[in-house]
Amino acid sequence: MDHENNPNIILKPITLNSFLSDEEIQKYETSNSIIASHTFFENIINNNIYSTNMLLLALFRNDIKIFVDIDASHYDDDNIMYVPLWIYQYLKCTEDDENVNHMQICPQEGNKIKIKPHSDFYAYLPDPVEALRNAFEKYSVLVKNTTIPLMIENRILYVDILDTHTANAPICIRGVELEVEIEEINTTPAVPAVPIVPIENTTAIIINETNNETYDQKKFPGKGYSLR
Repeated sequence: MDHENNPNIILKPITLNSFLSDEEIQKYETSNSIIASHTFFENIINNNIYSTNMLLLALFRNDIKIFVDIDASHYDDDNIMYVPLWIYQYLKCTEDDENVNHMQICPQEGNKIKIKPHSDFYAYLPDPVEALRNAFEKYSVLVKNTTIPLMIENRILYVDILDTHTANAPICIRGVELEVEIEEINTTPAVPAVPIVPIENTTAIIINETNNETYDQKKFPGKGYSLR
């Protein structure tokens, strides 16, 4: 599907959708999910070119591109999409900017990424592995050289996606056992990867932790534990 032949759309921050509660807005803001018009949604369903349950799109503005999934629909103008603020800002959108286009995609599965958190507060939680796993479950597609917000215990943690091991192609992380290598600000020799038992139909993670801090073994285990 050639995105140049598709009609342009207008992106609006998710906060402008008056039908969402504060809790729902918070969920969207730390994800790559968007709300498209009902007409747009129906057109994608009726012309779905991929045999997948997820409706994934690439959004283009000038030479900038990001990847999203359609999570719900609205009955406002047909060309409006409500998106998380970080996506709106990433594409450098302005109010009523119609210079945004789209293309349906079906990325390959990916099971390994490298990230750099902007803070290490998550490492002091009772179960940092589960906290990260739950946060990444809000995302369907990741791409190298982007910075995304994760919701960790009601706090936002920004992380840089340094590598997805697929050049610059997007990867789908839904329903896979995801290996996450963590690069901290202060680099020290890496600890061997910690295997985590995945839960069916969720995103499990395996962590390489590089940090100068010494953590209580009960808080940051040195061996694999079930995430159940």
